[in-house]
Amino acid sequence: DLKINELMPLNSSVFADEFFEFDDWCELYNSGFNSIDLNGFYLTDNISRPDKYKLPDQVIQGGEHNLYWLDNNTWQGENHAPFKLSSDGEELALFYKSSNSWELLDYIPFESIDIVHGDTGRIPYGVGTVGSRSLAVGGPALMKSLEKIIAKGKRIAAHLLESSADKIIFEDGEFSVKDTNKFISLPEVIGAAYVPGNYPIHELEPGLEETSFYDPPNLTYPAGTHICEIEIDPDTGKTEIVNYAVSDDFGIIMNPMIVEGQVHGGVAQGIGQAMLEHCIYEEDSAQLINGSFMDYTMPRADNIPSMIVKTETTPSVHGLGVKGCGEAGAIAAPPAVIHSVLDALKSFGIKDFDMPATPNKIWEAIQKAKSV
Repeated sequence: DLKINELMPLNSSVFADEFFEFDDWCELYNSGFNSIDLNGFYLTDNISRPDKYKLPDQVIQGGEHNLYWLDNNTWQGENHAPFKLSSDGEELALFYKSSNSWELLDYIPFESIDIVHGDTGRIPYGVGTVGSRSLAVGGPALMKSLEKIIAKGKRIAAHLLESSADKIIFEDGEFSVKDTNKFISLPEVIGAAYVPGNYPIHELEPGLEETSFYDPPNLTYPAGTHICEIEIDPDTGKTEIVNYAVSDDFGIIMNPMIVEGQVHGGVAQGIGQAMLEHCIYEEDSAQLINGSFMDYTMPRADNIPSMIVKTETTPSVHGLGVKGCGEAGAIAAPPAVIHSVLDALKSFGIKDFDMPATPNKIWEAIQKAKSV
């Protein structure tokens, strides 16, 4: 049961005068459709396949509020990712934003990178990963610290190489004087910073450690389409998900494996909410009756179908161009599943159905509809 989404109201006062990100939702819609066997599905339902939708680009004007539509040509996909694996998978490439493009900053071997998180002894403040914010908020803070480290490193290197900081360039893990063969490695600069025997002590505080805070100017706006195909046995109410396709836009994808895993987990959670999970309370005392997760009921492996997961890329207009993905599956799956249930039951005249869509509830709804 798929419908073109409604655009955000142009008279919204909450986000007045902000720069909005609008993904190519219609491209996501069609990408999802192309992932499943629509020809066979629509032949059985005697309806026609939807045409490819097209929406306006450029600017949608509405009084004081303008909504800016960003097409996929604004950036060139993952070629402009601030972090990118090298072809051999053994180095991390860092990019920085210059004007309207991303330029290569340096390659750093994985063995030289140590990521510490969740340690309150070393990380003094944080509000957690709520709202799928880890990379969208933490990533730019990390980049800002790296930029500070390199800027200070250039000043230290300039002192050691008897040059000026504006002539120092940093690439391939080395600080060098432009247009000369004079250079010094990053480990040597770090050593000089912490053992300041030969150091511009009157100009710079020793050490090479930076902390940055980043507060995004606006939210990120991921978007997507989830398509669920189910089959219901009317004699028993047993429901089987036979096809599930996802097409999401999470901006620039840093790690495709993690993103796909996040989608899988979210969809599993959403299917559980739509078809199984239910807290039951005693009517008079409000006492919870469920005794365990066994009768709650948590989704199991055989309740979750194989999924087709695709992603499109429309970078966010701020930060690293990334968007949140952790909650997408849990948000989209429940309505996708329940709309599919309603679509399957429409021949019985059933137009509404409360979650969870358990076999018993579906069977009872069918029997009630038949008796009317």
